[in-house]
Amino acid sequence: MSKKTAYIYHHTHWDNEWYFTEEDSNVQLMYHMKELLDALECGQINHFFLDGQTAILEDYVTAHPEDRERITALTQTGRLSAGPFHAQLDCFISSGESVINNLKIGTRIGDSLGGSGRVAYLPDSFGQSQDFPKIFNGMDIHDFVFRRGMGDEHNLPNEFLWQSNDGSELLCSAINGGYGFATEPFVNGTLIQNAGKDYDGKDIPSQMEKLAARAVMPDGFLLPIGNDQTPVIRNFNERLAQYNAQSDRYQFKEVTLSQYMDKLRREGQNFKHYRGEFLSPQYHRVHKSIGSVRADIKNIQDRIERLMAYEVQPMMCMLDRIGLPYDHALANRIWNLLIRSQTHSGATNTDQTNELILNRSRISLNLAQALKVYLMRKIALSVGTVDGQYPLVVFNTLPYRRDLTVRLEVYTRTPQMELIYRGHSIPYTSFGTKKEYGGTIRNNVQVYDPEKFYYVHDIAVSLPDMPALGYETLAVREGAQTTLCTQAVQTDGMIENDIYALWLGKHGGLSLRDKRTGITYEDILFWEESGDAGDNYDYSAPENDQTIEANFVGCSIVRSLQGSDWAELCLTGTLQIPGNLTTRAEQHTDTAMPYTVTLTLKRGESTVHVDGTVENVAKNHRVRLVLRTPYQNDCAIAGTQFGVIDRPIHPKTLDTWKQDGWLEAPSPIDPLLNHVSMANDTGAVIVFTKGIKEYEIIHGSDIALTLFRSVGHLGLPDLTRRPGRASGLAERIIESPLSQMLGCNHFAFAFSYAEKYDANEVGKQYVEAVTTTCSYQNQRMNKVVYPISYFETNPLPFQVPQTFSLFEVKGMTGVFSTVCAAESGCGYLLRLSNQNATTIPVGEITSTESHQLTRVNLAETQQQAMTDRHLILHEGEICTVHVTFDRA
Repeated sequence: MSKKTAYIYHHTHWDNEWYFTEEDSNVQLMYHMKELLDALECGQINHFFLDGQTAILEDYVTAHPEDRERITALTQTGRLSAGPFHAQLDCFISSGESVINNLKIGTRIGDSLGGSGRVAYLPDSFGQSQDFPKIFNGMDIHDFVFRRGMGDEHNLPNEFLWQSNDGSELLCSAINGGYGFATEPFVNGTLIQNAGKDYDGKDIPSQMEKLAARAVMPDGFLLPIGNDQTPVIRNFNERLAQYNAQSDRYQFKEVTLSQYMDKLRREGQNFKHYRGEFLSPQYHRVHKSIGSVRADIKNIQDRIERLMAYEVQPMMCMLDRIGLPYDHALANRIWNLLIRSQTHSGATNTDQTNELILNRSRISLNLAQALKVYLMRKIALSVGTVDGQYPLVVFNTLPYRRDLTVRLEVYTRTPQMELIYRGHSIPYTSFGTKKEYGGTIRNNVQVYDPEKFYYVHDIAVSLPDMPALGYETLAVREGAQTTLCTQAVQTDGMIENDIYALWLGKHGGLSLRDKRTGITYEDILFWEESGDAGDNYDYSAPENDQTIEANFVGCSIVRSLQGSDWAELCLTGTLQIPGNLTTRAEQHTDTAMPYTVTLTLKRGESTVHVDGTVENVAKNHRVRLVLRTPYQNDCAIAGTQFGVIDRPIHPKTLDTWKQDGWLEAPSPIDPLLNHVSMANDTGAVIVFTKGIKEYEIIHGSDIALTLFRSVGHLGLPDLTRRPGRASGLAERIIESPLSQMLGCNHFAFAFSYAEKYDANEVGKQYVEAVTTTCSYQNQRMNKVVYPISYFETNPLPFQVPQTFSLFEVKGMTGVFSTVCAAESGCGYLLRLSNQNATTIPVGEITSTESHQLTRVNLAETQQQAMTDRHLILHEGEICTVHVTFDRA
């Protein structure tokens, strides 16, 4: 019998934090790296793979810059490999721009240290997104090694070709046995005779046989040797020689991943092709309900992504063109902090580690918010006065002209004011005016200086035809009496705009009438609360559960304000729920859970915005808000990084998974990246998330959004939907009381009704729904309107125009991803995608300045001159356009 070759790569899998902190990991790393470098340099081992991520190298070189040349020399010869990722990501709740920046930072650091790895490697991420082929190809990556998410339903061997809908293709190798299952017997010298089992109870020799049987290369298969935080195996070569002498079944040969993938490309036979995502828990747990643990952390991370992609980076480009250089280092720091906090672990950590992740995420968010405010203020300081009045600058950070309805706080010395837009007084709605004091606060108000009082006007205003990627400057005329200011009026629980009417009925049901179709939707939102006997990884229904469904019966209307530009309905109430699993099993609702919900309608928008809080005082439960829809369907349509996917609402294997021996239930709970819809030929209901990361379609039609899960352990064994060992540490159960989410929990999302489903329209509407108002008034009455506003800041050394547009995509039908400065430092990158299934024109790029357009890939390494300003995109295509101007 001819021997099969086990192609072994020597590696470590490196979690920067988990049941240990980043500091714990770094101590280990410093000594491991010294051992590794010594072993490589003296020839004790030949190669080592640093888990496909460069955060490891960044941390080590920061602490030990004296070893930079040693690392560079080993990387240049291919003996040491890291990258192309910076950190192992969560594949389903990291945005497209997060994935791109993860790869950009990773390859940049890897290349600065001798050369980044070019094989994408995700050995422990909980499933793989359908968009990876086109994202990776755009970064000059054509090979991918991963572990989790493949099942029998995919009908694939271990090696195959994975395609995106734009034609991009990855050569894939799935390490279906895991990245470390054979490592312990390999190190102990017992690999050949070992009859032990891995951590999932699978027999190790049979695992190797399966790998050999499922390979597409006739002579062998890929075998990882290494494990979590594994140090260098100093006698690696001796063990290889030992097993080659002992085995009559296998030949053992060391390779690098690049060598193996090159050989696979040359010698692999009968490759199958696949399109779609990998989210099966048949052979590896994917923790489909991980998206709702520590919802506070995920909410912050989602805000950072939106803030950077849709507001900060476009604004940095505007100011760069005006004369304030784009700060790549600051932007990269924000992304780096986020990416290090957004790993595959998804906050499935100890409380101590999660608090460090929360703090790191907050630092990233604070930097992004401060940068946004600084940029807005710099323009407001530099436009000069407008007709001698205070300038108020409002920005449109999206690449097409649009009508904006915005809520603003305007500051004046007088109780009356007028807004001037393009030389004309414009109407606005007042939601109230407050008198404030701007001097030194004292206990005795009698000593206050009358000259330092000012007024804060809470207003909403509609601004038509705002310039693309630009701004307009309004004048605030103090003391002016205007007939164009109308007061928002209190209503009896009904609000409306030009598209919808929304009201609270007598029995607590929220109803909505779509004025375009005349259809009324009854009782559209309701609460669902149930028990949760799970852990930080997975929701698990208790054996004795009590599910509570309730609308807003018994709530109070805090405010119901109707204006011509803006209307809002704010409700407050309580739900009576069980306080813990014990009272739940006894069917007692002994605990009051207070909530607030605010619904907002804006002029001209077909989106209803929802914002609220839940004061959690109970433990071990799950809280969801459910949007009722009229559409029964087999699938929901969910957004991915650069597309959409149909996901079944009742997986076919849901009824048989236990008897079939799956490691985890194929749950209908799914990750929520950006939007999810229920639709058919007659219409669609779409939900846009602003931080909520999990949904489930219940009752066959209704979209349940998990606001948070309240659990108290990092890993539990024998859950109803995840039998067997505990996830995480199999040997120890760790309490995580902060994951109970006690206290105030904030949530936000939006929803919309459409007469038909169009993926590009949904994507475009999502971007508009989650992009916040960017405005700044040049005033010093309130010096702490933002923390950074307290500091004195110089205007630019020249006056800037009172209106500005960087460039515009006329007639845009694609989905906007971001605008940022090119890595070369010259020009700007506009990224759009076509998420429909047909080739379409997505717009014409125009500017008032002479400019050139060049199509580039995501890595900016491939260029194609554009002779036409009209963009035509094929199905699923991501397009990055490099826009440069003739005048510096």
